Amino acid sequence: MNDIPNNIINIAALVVGEEFSKNISIRKYSEHQAILLTFPKPVEPPECFFIYIVRREEGCRYITYEKTREFPGSDAVGAVCEWRGGIHLFSGVRKYDDAESFIKELQQPK
Repeated sequence: MNDIPNNIINIAALVVGEEFSKNISIRKYSEHQAILLTFPKPVEPPECFFIYIVRREEGCRYITYEKTREFPGSDAVGAVCEWRGGIHLFSGVRKYDDAESFIKELQQPK
């Protein structure tokens, strides 16, 4: 895992540019066989705040927290979504914009 974060950042620089990619951070959660990618604060929907990649017996899950549109009367900030088998699944909007709240929600026992 030592070189993987640098490899991801280097590849991102080729795709989205060095300025954006140097603000991506990667955190490993060994006890959950997962990593969290944190991106610069999104400007427009559906840009991501975070992507949580977790290994399961059936393969990896890719769970995103995406900026949502502003709606009158709503204080929603983002939406928890997942990419599974080429399908974008929506799990609802949330009011937080911090990684700790996202991780806490994802790692709580079901």
